[in-house]
Amino acid sequence: MKVLLLNQTFYPDESATAQYLSDVARALVARGVDVTAFSSRQNYFDSNKQFSEGDTWEGIRIERVSAIRIPGVTKLARSLNALSVNISLFWKLLCSERFDAVLVLTSPPLLAFFAAIAPPLRKAKFYYWVMDLNPDQVFAARWIPSSSPIGWLLRRILRYVLARADRILVLDRFMKIRIRKYDVPDEKFIIASLWPRVEASPALDRSENPFRRIHDLRGKFVVMHSGNLSVCHPVETLLNAALELRNDEGIEFVFVGGGARAEEVRRFKELHQLKNVVCLPYEATENLRYSLAAGDLHIAIMGEEFVGIVHPSKIYGILAVSRPWIAIAPELSALAEITRECGAGHVVRHGDVSAVVQIIRMEQQKSMESRKLTEESIRSYFNRIVAQHRIEMIANLFRGEEHSASRSS
Repeated sequence: MKVLLLNQTFYPDESATAQYLSDVARALVARGVDVTAFSSRQNYFDSNKQFSEGDTWEGIRIERVSAIRIPGVTKLARSLNALSVNISLFWKLLCSERFDAVLVLTSPPLLAFFAAIAPPLRKAKFYYWVMDLNPDQVFAARWIPSSSPIGWLLRRILRYVLARADRILVLDRFMKIRIRKYDVPDEKFIIASLWPRVEASPALDRSENPFRRIHDLRGKFVVMHSGNLSVCHPVETLLNAALELRNDEGIEFVFVGGGARAEEVRRFKELHQLKNVVCLPYEATENLRYSLAAGDLHIAIMGEEFVGIVHPSKIYGILAVSRPWIAIAPELSALAEITRECGAGHVVRHGDVSAVVQIIRMEQQKSMESRKLTEESIRSYFNRIVAQHRIEMIANLFRGEEHSASRSS
């Protein structure tokens, strides 16, 4: 059986979608499936870095395409970059061999549409893994009016992709509810929750954490946001909490990562001359267990308008290092549900700065014994959502195609 995996990024890129798709690819190879991945040559986080045009990794054939890259995070630059990747991958598809099944993700937007109309994939089983939902995301971000002619066209394109898909993998029930509005029958949906990409870490003494030592965080209570800060993650509530706590020398707000709102954090820090705010670049995957464990209290954010459009994947890394967190999110959201289910986090609505400040002070004053009890509770929850089970659930979708492929060969 021959399966094609299609996404803007793949191994060794360290973007979230690349890592999750790589996990599934290895699980398919372990089942004897012939796996090919098409992706872009450009590094997702550093456009100056490029991967080779093709190689083989753990039995997976990887073929990459070149695309133009316009620097900057403006809407025009991002749109042109996405279009370039789409065109390059579509051309790759037109010249490709035939596959029994294709698993296509949502980066860049419209990639699934190009896969759906590519003649070599016409007879392939079509699995659509929705990591984020467009055009709903660009509508929610107010980049394109949903009532405009372009908005109408983008909705028609999404309807076509959803109709073409044999199965649609969504990350939570809120995403399913939103997609059902496009008249998709229930039997097409599979709720395929994500999994922690950082292995559960043994208790790491804060004084021995190299990340704390390198960044001079020893003796500080670290409030951390780690990962991408996109338009889906409004940071005003968190930044105003940092402003209110600016005179508490024992508390440090650490932002690790980048994204469209990272510059907003830097501007706020400079405008108010906040010495208690530290901005750091992304950490390499092999160092995540140290950077995440350096946080005493993590922050996870979900914008009101983006419920059912994106999924709070950052929460899984927080769970892996057994740290408590504040979920700044609507009560009805996947992030709030996970927080309540685990029982070791706090849900706060956007704009409630005083609640965020109160929780930070409460967590700061906890005894070491109380902190250890919290960490044990999180570890217990983490062990119930083990990654292997969730990866296998996706890989097992292709079992039926394997049998049909063998019958037709």
